[in-house]
Amino acid sequence: MRRSLTLALAAALCCGILSAAVPADAKVRSMVDVAPAALPDWVHPATSHAGDLKLAPQVANRPAVLLETDYYVYPYAGGDTPTVVATIDGNGYAEPVTMFLYWQNRVTHERRYISATGGLEDRGVVTDLFGTDGSPLPLWAPSFTDFVFLGPNGAFGPGPDNPTGHYEFILELRDATGSTVIASDNAMYNHIDEIVTVTGSITEDTVWTANNVYLLGSAPVYVGGNPITGSPAPTPTNLFIEPGTVILGSTADQGTLVVIQDSKIFATGTPSLPIIFSSVQPLGGRAAGDWGGLVLNGRAPVNDPTIPTNPDAGEGASGPFGGDNPNDSSGVLQYVRVEFAGIRFSDTNELNGIALQGVGSGTVIDHVMVAFNQDDGIEFFGGTANASYVFIYGARDDSIDCTLGWTGRIDNAVVIQRGDDGDNGFEWDNWEFGFDFTPRSMPQVTNVTLVGLKDVPGVENGSGGRLRNGTAGLITNAIWTNFGRSGLRIQTSESMGEITNGNLNIANSIIFGVDPIYEGDDDQIIGAMVESPANGNIFSDPMLADPLNPVKPDITPLPGSPAADAANAGNLDYIGGVDPNAPWIYEGWTSFSDN
Repeated sequence: MRRSLTLALAAALCCGILSAAVPADAKVRSMVDVAPAALPDWVHPATSHAGDLKLAPQVANRPAVLLETDYYVYPYAGGDTPTVVATIDGNGYAEPVTMFLYWQNRVTHERRYISATGGLEDRGVVTDLFGTDGSPLPLWAPSFTDFVFLGPNGAFGPGPDNPTGHYEFILELRDATGSTVIASDNAMYNHIDEIVTVTGSITEDTVWTANNVYLLGSAPVYVGGNPITGSPAPTPTNLFIEPGTVILGSTADQGTLVVIQDSKIFATGTPSLPIIFSSVQPLGGRAAGDWGGLVLNGRAPVNDPTIPTNPDAGEGASGPFGGDNPNDSSGVLQYVRVEFAGIRFSDTNELNGIALQGVGSGTVIDHVMVAFNQDDGIEFFGGTANASYVFIYGARDDSIDCTLGWTGRIDNAVVIQRGDDGDNGFEWDNWEFGFDFTPRSMPQVTNVTLVGLKDVPGVENGSGGRLRNGTAGLITNAIWTNFGRSGLRIQTSESMGEITNGNLNIANSIIFGVDPIYEGDDDQIIGAMVESPANGNIFSDPMLADPLNPVKPDITPLPGSPAADAANAGNLDYIGGVDPNAPWIYEGWTSFSDN
């Protein structure tokens, strides 16, 4: 592995960021001394006082908050500190709120509040954003875009310059008493020691440590040698990635990470220390297709017999995949976020955010997010891989795709189509050149919410699910809503046959806000399945809180939603990808920043 300090990247990381070494225990004084008589023009004080409010636990129009830093990593040696910007959609919220902004160490959980009067306050000092300790200032929920809280010319001064480590800023809108959080968001960042550029192949067991950032500088970087040229020769190799590590894909070099057959990746993040694969570009310059993506190749079965021996089988020069080991393991992906990926090599060769090619059930995949990918969010090319707690946001093609005989399952997933050409929530094929080849694609999906972009002018807007070319599949406890073409589209006589024999079925699901509910090559067969009383499907409003909010969506079912009624959920407790009676499982480690 070649190690270098990439000067161009270092310059980019430093551009526009105030360099000021500030001891960890020192206060960072505000660059703008905000007195009560000189509050920002977006502050509209409310007349309420503590004790008057009784807020519902969940409402449809709560404010939406998005907090962002200009980069995920900052070289500690350079004294660079983050620029922190906030976007808030007041969303018509009718009750007063108070505002709190604080910095937090993600490992020790040390917390320091930030205020207009004191900057970064001393340990143990709790104050709202305006420095009103013990009696926070109530105001009507503001609405603004990219307001600079910290950084050069920031309203509340520069950010702290801390030693190498993992940190975050958190912005909370609380009730008038300051005791109950109504809406919040966090912005994670690292102070790092070194920028490590990685090219070519990794052929020895390697650990990527969280004190560095790793720049993928070639298309691709192979874990385990080059399976196409044989130089270096493929050899089983393990890549271990520490929690909290950031990996950036070079745009100029089409950076991509490929884990070849018999090698493994152990990307084991945590809720407070997720592993982030992202674009090297700064905030405001990131876009879908900035870099390649993440590819895992395994030895689980596929239904195209030529693929396991074809070195050019995988997309993006990723090599052969597939075999005869359904229990094969390609490692672990836990609390992993992949964003702004999907470089387009040609009209027919475009990378997914995460491509699972012949990946086996021994692979652990849970709590993964793919956001703003140029092609599909996640695609299963055959194999038996299972996944849980999957979030696909803003994919520019299909969100969850499969082909070549995938027989795994997904438990708990959220799909939100966003952007100018999002296609289908699901797109499932057996194989386009062999509709009856085996193993037949037959995913099992339980507890998923799929939200489309109905009625958005000029948007390519497909169906909640497009199932075709002989695929089977069992979908239970799903929500399909707001797709422009249909809720469910099923094509080819081979897939109709899978409905008839009971291997393709939709049960205990809610389909709403689509017209038609279903369409396909035989509406009578599809309708008999979807409308069967035995399947328990529902055609009424799922009552999701705010699923299309452009700042930060909220797909939690509201009180009274049929999704929250266990009586509608078969042998499960609820319908959809979010448990209405449990904590928001995607909070903190996900991101909805789109630029």
